[in-house]
Formats: sequence, C-alpha cells, structure tokens
Amino acid sequence: MNDPCMPGRRAWCRHAAAAVMAAPMAGCELPDGAGVAYESWADYPDASLSPEFRLVQAAILAASPHNTQPWRFVVSATQIELWRDSDRSLGAVDPLGREQILGLGCALENLAIAAPGFGRSASIAPWPEPTEPLLVARIGLAPAEPRDHDLAATIVDRHTQRGRYVDAPLSREVEPALADLIGDLETVSLVLLQSSHERAAFRAGTIAATKAIVDDREMSDASHVWWRQTQAQIEEHRDGINIMSMGFGAGLRALGKLRGPLPQRRASIGSAIPRAPRPQPRRLAPW
Repeated sequence: MNDPCMPGRRAWCRHAAAAVMAAPMAGCELPDGAGVAYESWADYPDASLSPEFRLVQAAILAASPHNTQPWRFVVSATQIELWRDSDRSLGAVDPLGREQILGLGCALENLAIAAPGFGRSASIAPWPEPTEPLLVARIGLAPAEPRDHDLAATIVDRHTQRGRYVDAPLSREVEPALADLIGDLETVSLVLLQSSHERAAFRAGTIAATKAIVDDREMSDASHVWWRQTQAQIEEHRDGINIMSMGFGAGLRALGKLRGPLPQRRASIGSAIPRAPRPQPRRLAPW
C-alpha cells in the first residue's frame, strides 16, 4: 500500500520534515542503491558463475511481498528446485500465504526469462511432490542455443516505488504493449482504469484498504517487522521495505538513514518472524 506512515512511523514522518534542511550539513555520503544490500543487482549476471547459478541470480531479483524474499533453491547442473521458506512470511498481513506464493511465482518467471540467454531451456513442473507442500517448482535444465528473451533486460530494471501514483492518462503505447505480453493466455484478461471515475474509485478503495491495515494492530505490527530505515539495518538484513523506496525526497531519505531506528512496538505475531540475511544459492539437499 502507498501510505508509508504506519503507526510507529507517523511521529518520524511528522517531525522529520522540519529537520530535512539540516541533512546536507551532516557531511555524510549515503548513496541510494549502493552497498552490500544491492550487490545482487550490481553483480548480475556474474560471468564467473555456471549457468544454473546465474539463473538463481535472476530469480532472487524478483519482486516479493514487503521484499521478504521467501525462497530457497536447491541447485544442480540439470535441475533447480524452488522451495518456499514459510518462516519469511508477513504473518497477519498475509495469513493464507497468497502474497508469498505470488512472490515465488515472480522468482520463477525471472528464472524462465533469463534461461534462454544463458543457453538453457527451462522445463517447469509446479508443485511436483504432493507430499512436499513447500516444494513450489522443479525446473529441468537442458542445453539450448543461446538467445535473449525480449524481457531479459528488464530483470535488473525492476524496482519498487511506493510514492504517489501519477494521476495522468496512460500513453497510447501501454495498452497494446500489455496486450501483447498476455498473448493467447485464456485465463488472463487486461483491464485498464482509464476514466476519472474508475481511477477515483480505485484510489478510494486503496486508501480505505490501507487505513484498515494501519488500524489493525496485529497487521501493522507484522508489517513493521520488515521495515528497514537506517543504513545499518538495510545492509544487515538485505530485505524488507527500506526508506529509499517510499517516495521521499533526497533530503528526507538521508535524514532517515542517519537517524536511529524507530522504536518497534511489541508485536503479537510480527516479533516471531526471523530477520535472516538474504538466502544464498546452495548445492544442498532439501531440509
């Protein structure tokens, strides 16, 4: 949702604006999008890695809910298994795990898009083992003539922007381009909200839904677990929602990274979620 000022962050959002002008005098250099938390983007694709590990590199650049990165990989030269890490969840925000599965699907899509460029064909078997509900997909790999997928270059360009929506009509090129991506998929339809009435209804619904989440203590606490504000938090966890993606100006972002972390309220569910570092590809059997 697009309201960055959740409870616990509201006080900071109110008072920080008054101090923004002082940020340039702090003498700090904290460039956005730099540091160990962003190595995965800077290193992709790593030519020193074998093709199967470059595919995992592509997969972990995918979007996931609150950037929880709920995936594990079991890798061999002929096969990659995508496993769901149920500990890296949003708790009360996603009680059924629907958003988590969408994030895993994004990782799988990145892998499939990257495969042709690395000279591999990818054969995807979703949910291959009924007795292993955490095994999301098994991807068979075979040598193929290298060719770039039309969307391969977009893998590193994807980013999250939680700032304001632009209240302007779409360009004429957007609708045919999206329709072309859908192609012949019978179960997918494209609906564009073009009129001012449709956009207003969507806006009102989004604001109402965001308010409902903010007002729900359990959901708000579960969401706050994944908030990364300071540079130290961003580099330590390498996951979650950080201050650079919230649509703030450069001065406010710099001030936020300098300031100490916000006090975290005692969460009923969120505090039980581990804050593990970003998982790395492994040549190990499933746990």
